[in-house]
Amino acid sequence: MKYLALLRKEIRECLPWVLLAAGILFIFGFQIVIQPTTFPYYPDDEAKEEIDPFYLFRWSSLSGAGSILLFLSLCLGAAFSIRQFWFPSFTRTWTFLLHRNITRTAVFFVKITAAVLGFALSLLSLWTLLFLYSVFAVDYSPPPMPHVWLEGLFLISQGLVVYFASSLSSVLTAKWYTTRLFPVIFVFMSLYFCFYPKTPALNFLCTGLSMLILALPLWQEFRNRQF
Repeated sequence: MKYLALLRKEIRECLPWVLLAAGILFIFGFQIVIQPTTFPYYPDDEAKEEIDPFYLFRWSSLSGAGSILLFLSLCLGAAFSIRQFWFPSFTRTWTFLLHRNITRTAVFFVKITAAVLGFALSLLSLWTLLFLYSVFAVDYSPPPMPHVWLEGLFLISQGLVVYFASSLSSVLTAKWYTTRLFPVIFVFMSLYFCFYPKTPALNFLCTGLSMLILALPLWQEFRNRQF
């Protein structure tokens, strides 16, 4: 029960950012999706027998929400990190949280779980609704391909990379101009290498490795640091 109570506390503290991100994606995402998309019209007397494949597999209007989704994901990752790791350092409330009968490992994983749930409840759920609306809406043509949903999931995962990087920077004891800058530099490198591959499998693999590289030292520093 104590773990569930701590998880509810973390989710409650992150809830304003969850609602804000969900609201922005809902407003701007649906405005992009409801824009009409039709096949080209040929006014010639003779009907064109074949449809150009370019129009059959062209960029779906749902993909236009990708830039908004990526921006919100990066901002949400930074917001969760600030609320969960930076804010207790500024207010010196780590001692109050860690003196309870809960291990630091449990506190760490509760925070990670709350962040993942925050991304799922705000961005992933709204992105899935946008995708389903685009697929099943009667006046939406052509429907997006299944890989568009995976592209959105990939963009959302970049927010977790920012989350781990910012959190790691908060627990490092070095000066800000030395090793504390490593997570920030690593984020830019990660974004480049994660977007560089042209296959989804490699995109997700690079993202997973980036999270792992940042999460392991974060866990180690969090367990050993004297707050």
